[in-house]
Amino acid sequence: MCGIVGMWCHSDRDVDAARFGAVIDALAHRGPDDEGAYHDAAARLHLGHRRLAILDPTPAGAQPMTSEDGSLVIVYNGEVYNFVEVRRELSQLGHHFRTDTDTEVLLAAFRQWGEGMLPRLNGMWAFAIWDREARTLFAARDRFGVKPFLYRDDGRTFSFASELKAFAAMPRAAVRLDAATLAFSPMLMETVGPTLLEGVRSLPPGHLVRVATDGRPRERRWWVTAEHLPELPGTYAGQVEAFREQLADACRVRMRADVPLGTSLSGGLDSSSVAAMVRSVGGQEGFTADWQRIFSQGNPGTSQDESAWAAQVGDHLGATIRWTDPAVASEPSRLQASVLAFEGVHILPLGLWSHYRAMRDDGVVVSIDGHGGDELLGGYVRFTERARRRALWSARPAEWREYARVALGLRGLADTPAARRTLLAEDAGTLARPSAAVAALRTHPVVSSLRGHLSHLRAPTAPPGGIAADREALGDRAAALLARRTAVRQDAERLGPLATALYEAFHFDTLPSILRNFDRLSMASGVEIRSPLLDWRLVTFATALPDRARIGDGFTKRILRDAVQGLLPEPVRRRKDKKGFASPMIDWLAGGLGELAVDVATDASFVGRDLWDGPAIRDRIVAAHRRGDWAALKSDWWFVQSELLAQGLEDVARRAEAR
Repeated sequence: MCGIVGMWCHSDRDVDAARFGAVIDALAHRGPDDEGAYHDAAARLHLGHRRLAILDPTPAGAQPMTSEDGSLVIVYNGEVYNFVEVRRELSQLGHHFRTDTDTEVLLAAFRQWGEGMLPRLNGMWAFAIWDREARTLFAARDRFGVKPFLYRDDGRTFSFASELKAFAAMPRAAVRLDAATLAFSPMLMETVGPTLLEGVRSLPPGHLVRVATDGRPRERRWWVTAEHLPELPGTYAGQVEAFREQLADACRVRMRADVPLGTSLSGGLDSSSVAAMVRSVGGQEGFTADWQRIFSQGNPGTSQDESAWAAQVGDHLGATIRWTDPAVASEPSRLQASVLAFEGVHILPLGLWSHYRAMRDDGVVVSIDGHGGDELLGGYVRFTERARRRALWSARPAEWREYARVALGLRGLADTPAARRTLLAEDAGTLARPSAAVAALRTHPVVSSLRGHLSHLRAPTAPPGGIAADREALGDRAAALLARRTAVRQDAERLGPLATALYEAFHFDTLPSILRNFDRLSMASGVEIRSPLLDWRLVTFATALPDRARIGDGFTKRILRDAVQGLLPEPVRRRKDKKGFASPMIDWLAGGLGELAVDVATDASFVGRDLWDGPAIRDRIVAAHRRGDWAALKSDWWFVQSELLAQGLEDVARRAEAR
């Protein structure tokens, strides 16, 4: 797990090697253990690496790494969990290995199979391989986009990196937030391509890109989940057993490391199940001996407090929980650091940033987490709503009652006749309105974000036509979003309605953003996250399941609950309400964060920034703080965070130029 960066200069002007060192240093937090650089002077190509040593931490694992014959050079960020098995196969084919790293296995696999190696890998990755003889650069991203790969092609230089900070540090780089991305829901930037930094794109999950001597990047999708669905056991009991075995193996292979492991625990079903399964399969020969540390951020006394649930899991597993504390209001410098680390504006990152910082301070380098369960198995309220209304529309009363039980549990309500009548009235009213589809569209995060913020944006460079330039960019974003969503839905067209909705959440509008968030906030402290529920074997298995295996018997995520029976305390396993591993934003704004928002909004930099109407937004924020309207202040927080991010990236650029 590391930070990678590269620059291929297609003009006559190369980048000074020392200056490129400043670009590598911008990612020092991702790889605090070592750094390395490679320069092909004839091609004017630079590769850089910051190393987080997890497998074979000796100098033999340093990057950039060159193949045995010297023709290939790789920079790699990620983990291939089945590298032992792939290396064994390659050894039988005549390849020789000098290290115990998965990096060397990737080089040999590329030499043996080319891009055909990608489906053979089980893991998370973003890497670039330079072919010195063919003068081509090949890069790829893992199936679900766990690891980032950002790139920019300005016609003179093709550059790539793990984070936006590296682009800010590059010579001759314009550091400017992208107004269209800010307006058009930055939650979806991992899905569509454009990022918050003008000119920088994110390679979509499951894609590869090739760059030849003409300098033009050519993207291609190499993975479609719906094309790899397995045949399931014929009975639900058989499906539960197979799911349990796959989850156990997904945890087992993610415990391959030469450094201490930890587990992040929210107290919800997903993270609790992963913690329990790690405990169940841990202690095997050949794995690190330090794998039993559990960390939780309970947020006691706030609306997000799940400490009692997490404590139950800890007691059941016989583990001592290490509690992490975000300490928001008292340390503005920590907030600035977390915002720059996050490189996003759609959530407040300090809580999660502090959580992984505390893990690293305790000596943990790898955290095994529970991401993906909600999107795979229907953990969100909106999934039960869709299923419930479809059952009502299709006149299937028994099915409607089953989904109603689940919905009431998620709301924390008892399953009573009165409560069911209320739900029935809601569903009947929704179906009776001719404009229901339009109303649903209006509540989509993309549309609501656009509607709420467009009026405060001005043209980034004030070209002739003014705001029309923004509208054109917004139109491009809308077209890209529609194309991506259409492609995802076409992939899932053979699945049922609920499975299609889950597929879309997993591949388009929810999980990609979550994975992006956790990558930035964990790697800011040099902590690698591994997620067993994102094992591709488990994902394809869960995608093929019938609806009742996901939502049924009064519960969401039914098959996961049944698979971990006996591993968790029953109150946690059968828990129906849902909070999530999130920051209590309203509580923090009322507790001191609101004052910081006012300080930022009244600063001359914010008021004068040409991305938005600074005076109008400043006045709104000041008024909301004065009257204690924390919900209104929360709705404008993204402007404050955008300003903090812009200032942070500008500081990165100044430091790099000063070297």
